[in-house]
Amino acid sequence: IIDICNGIRPPIINGTPQSFIDLMMKCWDTDPSKRPTADMIVENINHIITDIIYVNKIELPTIQNTKVATHPHAVFTSRPLSSLIRTASALQNCLPFTGEKYL
Repeated sequence: IIDICNGIRPPIINGTPQSFIDLMMKCWDTDPSKRPTADMIVENINHIITDIIYVNKIELPTIQNTKVATHPHAVFTSRPLSSLIRTASALQNCLPFTGEKYL
């Protein structure tokens, strides 16, 4: 958290479209009043997606029916999860509760 307060931000991945970079930079502004609201972010992302789909007319590749190797222990049928849920619940009860939301 201290790093964030000191202005350290994650690196931007090469190949990220400039419109997304611009949006990230706005969200990272040190002045909270200059950051976009959630509604503004959604609107901005919708515009970006619209531009990508309609303006650039990106053609989605057709999915080829290719043979995919499956793992020998893969399970492709439904199975009851109740025992897994009980195990997870028991493990959760073993963890100490500190009252903090985050570790």
